[in-house]
Amino acid sequence: MEDFLGSLLRLVIQQYPKKIAERTIKIDRLVDLGFSSALEEAIDRAVHELFFAKPQQYRDTVLNFISADSQLIADFWPAYVEMKARRDIGIHSDWKRNPLYDQKISEVGLSGPSENFLGIGDKYFERAVLVANKMIETLCDHCSLKFSRV
Repeated sequence: MEDFLGSLLRLVIQQYPKKIAERTIKIDRLVDLGFSSALEEAIDRAVHELFFAKPQQYRDTVLNFISADSQLIADFWPAYVEMKARRDIGIHSDWKRNPLYDQKISEVGLSGPSENFLGIGDKYFERAVLVANKMIETLCDHCSLKFSRV
C-alpha cells in the first residue's frame, strides 16, 4: 500500500507542485540538479517523510495532496494504519507486539489483539487484501475524477 500511495502522490504532486509549496529548495541544490531534478527530489522527500508521520497527520496530508475530504478513506484508514503498524513490527520487532504498535492503532480508535505475536495468517491476509483493494479502487476513482484532464 505504501508503494501505491507513494506512486499516486508523486503523480499528483508532479502535476500540481504547488501542493508542496511550503517546502524549500536551496539555491545550490537547484543549480546543481536543475529545476526538474530538484523538484523531483523535493517531491520524493515530501512523500518519504509522510510515511513517518503520525496516523492523523499522514491521513490529513494524503487527503490534502489529493484534494479529498476526510470521508473518502474514513472506512479504510483504521485498518490501513493497523496493517502498516503490523508490517512495521514484522520487519523491526520479529512480529512481537510493542508499545509503538499499540500507540499507532489506538490513535485511529482501534484496540489491539490480545496476542503478543502478531504474525499474519490466512484470514488476516485475506481481510488485508480486501481492504487494500477497496482503498486503491476508491483512491483511483477519486483521482481519476478529480485530476483527469478532458
